[in-house]
Amino acid sequence: MQSKNKPRPTASERYHIERVAALPCVVCGEPGPSHVHEPDQGLWFVSLPLCPPCHTGPEGWHGTRQRWKLRRMSELQAINETLRELT
Repeated sequence: MQSKNKPRPTASERYHIERVAALPCVVCGEPGPSHVHEPDQGLWFVSLPLCPPCHTGPEGWHGTRQRWKLRRMSELQAINETLRELT
């Protein structure tokens, strides 16, 4: 769902988003398609592929982040791993 407070992604951002969504979850490895999490609104080129539990689940990024803590994964490490997978 598109937020009202940010511009629509450009064509190159949409292409990048599609590539990220096809990746497995960067935290737990669940096969894609994945949710695409942006660390800050509109920062699509550093977005992360996350399965629903690791993204919006009670123990996911928008919850307690317990799934992330158990795997000792930071958002910066997740960005790095995502970029590694895309190259």
